[in-house]
Amino acid sequence: MLISLFKLFDFLSIFTWSITYFSLIFFGIKKKICLMPILSLALNLGYELFRVLTIYTSNLLLLIGLYSWLILDFILLIVYFIYGDFLIKRNIVKIISGLFLFILFFIIHLTGYKYINNYTLYSAFSINAIMSIVYLLSLFKLESKNYLAYTIIGIIKCIGTLFASIAYGLIKFNLLILIVGIIIFILDLLSIFIGFIKYKKKFQLNEITN
Repeated sequence: MLISLFKLFDFLSIFTWSITYFSLIFFGIKKKICLMPILSLALNLGYELFRVLTIYTSNLLLLIGLYSWLILDFILLIVYFIYGDFLIKRNIVKIISGLFLFILFFIIHLTGYKYINNYTLYSAFSINAIMSIVYLLSLFKLESKNYLAYTIIGIIKCIGTLFASIAYGLIKFNLLILIVGIIIFILDLLSIFIGFIKYKKKFQLNEITN
């Protein structure tokens, strides 16, 4: 029963996170902006590439899943190059920083998984926590026209991580994952609340000016 419950929540987490990625790509192309900060993108890309290179399996579904996440990250990277700091703002510092972080975290991944039990799981939740912090900070410099898209993505991300926290933190009972999951949940709720308040203020201001 517990195994079935774990598989259910694990599947819901993967499904919801897939929607998060597709939403990032959709809103990125529609609004011509990369809504995933370069730090988060570098972390994710390094992590997915690490998984593809270190997980050896003949399971076709698992292989499709691994390469699908990597492809989605590369699509987000293309969106970043087109609408982010590369072609639009030409922020060379951010580009070099992103490349450096990608290489650094990739090396950390390759080293860490050899010496730390459940490294892939801990790494995934650590990256998720960093993403939540970066997203929260990004809200304060985000253009007002993107508040709604950011909030929608934040809600989907929050739900996906909640499912994962229940699966790995509660059902499999990993105390560290449970604690990190709770922290991520609080950070995501805070981002959603701030994003919604900012969008509401912008909407009210538009009504007054119109």
